[in-house]
Parts: sequence; C-alpha cells; structure tokens
Amino acid sequence: MEIEKRYRATIAYKDARGRSMEPTESILDWSIHESREWIEVYGLHHAAKALREIEGQLKKWREGASGGLAAYVRDGGQNDKARRKAREEWMHRAEQRERLNLVRALKKVRPLQMRRWNRKLQRQKVPC
Repeated sequence: MEIEKRYRATIAYKDARGRSMEPTESILDWSIHESREWIEVYGLHHAAKALREIEGQLKKWREGASGGLAAYVRDGGQNDKARRKAREEWMHRAEQRERLNLVRALKKVRPLQMRRWNRKLQRQKVPC
C-alpha cells in the first residue's frame, strides 16, 4: 500500500467561551521513512481501540490525593487590571504620605528659619 509522502494539516480550536482561536498548521513529512523496509500502517480499527484505551484511563482520574487532573482557569485581563489598580492606589497613598511627612517636617522648622528660606527663595526668583 502506497502512502502520500507529505500532508498538510490544520487544527482549529475554540476556547471555553466558544470563541475561535488561532489555528495550528502542521506539515507531516513522511519522506524520512522512505529508506525503511516497512512501515506499520494503522487503520480505523486501531484508532478506535486507542480511543477506548484513553477512555479507560480517563475514567480512572479522580481529583484528590490519589491523583487525577484539576484544571484552573485564569482571567488574565481582569487580574492584571486589578493588580494595576492596586499598584496605582498604593503609589497615590505613598505620594500622600510623602507630602504629609514634608508638611510635618516644615512645621517643625522654626519660623525664623522659614523667613530666611522665603527671603532666599525670593532672591533666587524661584516661584513657591
């Protein structure tokens, strides 16, 4: 039985919400097997048998300490947005703390020093 040497395959996917995802394109090149004396050809019967074996394995899966498979879904965009907002809020609070500390430090400065600083700033023509 002669088989083709080269096949092109396209696999289409959908996510959990049913939206189409980018397909995967592959080329199956069997020419590397040309030098072999024989190739075992599997038919539909073999595929059905393999699917039954897979089904048997899947039935054994249980979530828990004895093994199994657990899938976790992450909404990356939503999580990233929440992290960005939390960071912006933290930065805002840090700026407010810094301003408050500056005001507290300025209040501790004696009035005479404040007048000297004001005169110095006015001479430098720096807007306050």
